[in-house]
Amino acid sequence: MNNVEYELIKKLLKERHLEHLDCEYLKYRRAYKFVLNVLDMEEWEDERFKPLLTSGIWMSNSEKIKKILGLPYWEEAKFRNLLTSTIWNNDSNEIEGILSLPYWEEKKFEPLLTSSIWLKNSTEIKEILNLPYWDDPKFKPLLTPTIWLKKSSEIKRILSLPYWEEKRFGSLLTPSIWLKNSTEIKEILSLPYWDNPKFKPLLTPTIWLKKSSEIKKILSLPYWGEKKFEFLLTSGIWHKNSNEIKEILNLPYWNYTKYEHLLTSSIWTLKANHIIEVIELFKSLNIEDYLNPSVLHKSVKQIQALVLYCHDNRITLIDKGKLNPMFSYTPAELKRVYGVDLKLLVKEYEKVLKI
Repeated sequence: MNNVEYELIKKLLKERHLEHLDCEYLKYRRAYKFVLNVLDMEEWEDERFKPLLTSGIWMSNSEKIKKILGLPYWEEAKFRNLLTSTIWNNDSNEIEGILSLPYWEEKKFEPLLTSSIWLKNSTEIKEILNLPYWDDPKFKPLLTPTIWLKKSSEIKRILSLPYWEEKRFGSLLTPSIWLKNSTEIKEILSLPYWDNPKFKPLLTPTIWLKKSSEIKKILSLPYWGEKKFEFLLTSGIWHKNSNEIKEILNLPYWNYTKYEHLLTSSIWTLKANHIIEVIELFKSLNIEDYLNPSVLHKSVKQIQALVLYCHDNRITLIDKGKLNPMFSYTPAELKRVYGVDLKLLVKEYEKVLKI
């Protein structure tokens, strides 16, 4: 195709406000007449098909496009989620083969009808949905679109693992399990730590965020033998790696009883350096005895701005033996209860903040 013809195509797309259909494939592979014929198809008058007007359409020929859009299945509401641009990656016969499968008559399989189904062919889909495990109620939560990330053979290996007969592992049967392969799942569930009752609260779906080697490092840390750290054994721990956990639990503050109440599960949303900065700020103000876990979740800049605000408005930092509740409130609560916009307050005091 010559440049003159491509310029005509670009002009056509501009006139119809369809510039988003321009692409390299169109530039070298499609003629003006072909593009015009596709765009003039009466099917585009149907709102259901508008999402399919993407540059991926030029990978198909007009006959294939017409055949796909003419399939009777689009009359059924359950199939309409499949009308996305990824459909053009499939042959029209393959699309028909998928949509004609009898499984879609079963309610339990309807959640699988999303555009990610186009990652599979009809044979692979049949193999997955034919697996006998779907008659078992405990496996039904796994019937979500993420299942299409796995091959049928791997799904079978995962679901046939013996661990699912144990009640303690039941909560792990969620769609995020498809992030792992069967070998990795086996390594995680065979770790000896799960026989210890104190580690059982960690058996939640977020565990699949971690590799088995990292889980082992975390569970083998020596801190869990100390009572003061046992409250931290919650699923939030999986948002940290073993080094970050060590940094937090190695902080010298935990050697003092007055700081132990700060050891709550929400600490896993913080970094060690931030904890240090907040505690040291309170120490410099001689009010470290009044620290609470909520304050740890504010930035140093926010805390300093609140301190200056209290000073300028003659508001006491310590009220009836406790830190003024302003420091524990969320920004939304501060605005509602005190009429204080924390973001604006920080901006106002920014020039004098010592950070």
